[in-house]
Amino acid sequence: QTAIMVRTPAYRDPHANRIVFVNVNIFSTQMDYHGEPSILSLYPKTNSQKERESPEVLEIIDDQSASSSTASGSQASNRK
Repeated sequence: QTAIMVRTPAYRDPHANRIVFVNVNIFSTQMDYHGEPSILSLYPKTNSQKERESPEVLEIIDDQSASSSTASGSQASNRK
């Protein structure tokens, strides 16, 4: 079973004056009827206002492809 955690950059919620982080956990064994990965958690609780206001780069964590995750992570760090 491969677990992928994706943390997207913050975006401004069009229905409220706030910035929202989206935290999506995707598990390959849980699919909806279209065969797409199920979104298991959205909008994590955050106590830090600074964390909400500081967008983070996209991160994909995969145990079986650590080398590619490391490469993309270093590229993302260079873009900051």
